[in-house]
Amino acid sequence: MNRNVILLCLAEALYVCYLSIGFTLISLVGQSLATNKNLATLPFSMTIVASAVTTIGASMLMARIGRRQGFMVGAMLGIAGGALATFAIMTGSFVLFCAGNFLMGMFKAFAQYYRFAAGEVTEPGSRASAISLVLAGGVLAAIGGPQVAAFSRDLLAPVAFAGSFAAITVLALLTFVLIAFLQVPPVSKAARLHGGRPLSVIMKTPAFITAVAAGSVGYSVMGFVMTATPLAVIGCGYTMGEAATVIQWHLLGMFAPSFLTGKLSAQTGSRTVILAGAVMLLVGAAIGASGTTMMHFWIGLLASGIGWNFMYVGATVLLTENQVPEERAKVQAANEFVMFACVSLSTFIAGAFYNLYGWNAVALLGVPPVLLVIGLISWFMMRSRTAPVSL
Repeated sequence: MNRNVILLCLAEALYVCYLSIGFTLISLVGQSLATNKNLATLPFSMTIVASAVTTIGASMLMARIGRRQGFMVGAMLGIAGGALATFAIMTGSFVLFCAGNFLMGMFKAFAQYYRFAAGEVTEPGSRASAISLVLAGGVLAAIGGPQVAAFSRDLLAPVAFAGSFAAITVLALLTFVLIAFLQVPPVSKAARLHGGRPLSVIMKTPAFITAVAAGSVGYSVMGFVMTATPLAVIGCGYTMGEAATVIQWHLLGMFAPSFLTGKLSAQTGSRTVILAGAVMLLVGAAIGASGTTMMHFWIGLLASGIGWNFMYVGATVLLTENQVPEERAKVQAANEFVMFACVSLSTFIAGAFYNLYGWNAVALLGVPPVLLVIGLISWFMMRSRTAPVSL
């Protein structure tokens, strides 16, 4: 793999470490700061809402100024968000904590394009492997992120968790420095403005529908369960350290399969990988709904993470396989917007849904949409046997 892919892999590792601290702590901090406990997951939802509303602008900005400069803008937003969240915890402000998480979500919108940038700096035959390798950078974060969250929570004692968000600020700063060395060839302005098909045409094609449906459902179901998990683990009488361990294994499930999913996509096809991920999400739901021991949380969330990885990588590869360079910005922006709009809704309702209906309902709510995706992709696969599918 070339130098740019390695840089993107390391940037992904820092970014996911940034996220993993948030995954572990945002809902818990929100619960401690919010007067209405049903709003405990609102700060986490703000990161997803920010990603959804920023993703189109981020893609179009990077089309104009280039990937490197755009990713640096995103990292600066991450620095600001981490600093504001730290200040909010120090002052006990739920509103400022939500605002800090909104800025952190804007960083997330830019960083989500790391995987697409990897496909742009490699030859078509290596594209799937490059995308999966960049996502594999999250393995480092999965190992270290939740532990950093637990270790740093009292660094600014007596205010719990403020130190963890100060650590987030440092991670975003390191990302900014790393991205400064990235080189991604830009698409010419003439090709960007006049080349490729209209987005309205692209959005009606089976490949686009398949990729967006798989990515949106996989991410939404996983995000819904993951957002409620720390609340459920603590609610069942376990410690914050045990909640961090569950999230750590979940993150390993999310990113460790990336060492294989690229090759599997190349060998068996991206739709087959998506279907395998959907089945794993169903397995995670069944395990999660069968009990509330630490083993149930651990294995259920691990399976959920693996399912997300297969669906996410498969959907990304499918999207990149069926676009030309001049279509990148609009196709990727549309995909990310739809996906994060769905994820915003799922994470927003996660806390209230858990408080109202309990953990079993949380574990099982994602089953119907996953089954719908399985049906959709199976239909498209049968259709593609007689007619080529293009985006």
